[in-house]
Amino acid sequence: MTPLRQAGMRAGSAFRGIAAAVLLMATVAHASTLGTAWNKPATDLAARIVEVLGPGPVHLTLRNLSAIATDQLPVIHRLIEDALKSGGISLTSSEGANAVRITLSENPSGGLWVAEIVEGNETRVVMQPVDPSPADSPDAKPGVALHREVMIGSSDLQWKSKATGWRPPSQILAVAQAGSGLVILTPELVAIFTKTATG
Repeated sequence: MTPLRQAGMRAGSAFRGIAAAVLLMATVAHASTLGTAWNKPATDLAARIVEVLGPGPVHLTLRNLSAIATDQLPVIHRLIEDALKSGGISLTSSEGANAVRITLSENPSGGLWVAEIVEGNETRVVMQPVDPSPADSPDAKPGVALHREVMIGSSDLQWKSKATGWRPPSQILAVAQAGSGLVILTPELVAIFTKTATG
């Protein structure tokens, strides 16, 4: 295999690695924005529960009768749990404790989260209206947050081409740090630079 082909394969492999990392960051960013979309309704519902129940142990259950995606249920459950804990409620798996049964539902106006609070023989209900599509709100749109930092300028780089000799790249499109080296994407090629003993 020729050195040029080997370099091309390494560059392609590095580029696929960069693409996978960007996709992972996008997925994490999307999940975190969806979590923040449920923050306000979860916190507001928990505050209403704390007002009724006060501090103490609670057995918490959550069911979904709405169009909220199944992958969002653990996020919502965690947000409600955290808000209840900050209000002095401790969560327990004991069925004998006070119970809070939360149902995520919908009506024609939008989402409606209903909490049935059971203390002994008494059941009280609190409700929290929810924006019908919080994931579509302006502050919760999925996206990728990229960090922009000058790592190297095109005037700092030069490489040798058989046709043109030593020259700087015409434009640097992207740079990624890979271990102790850099992967540089230009319109013409993907270049991998590694640090040597001489710098």
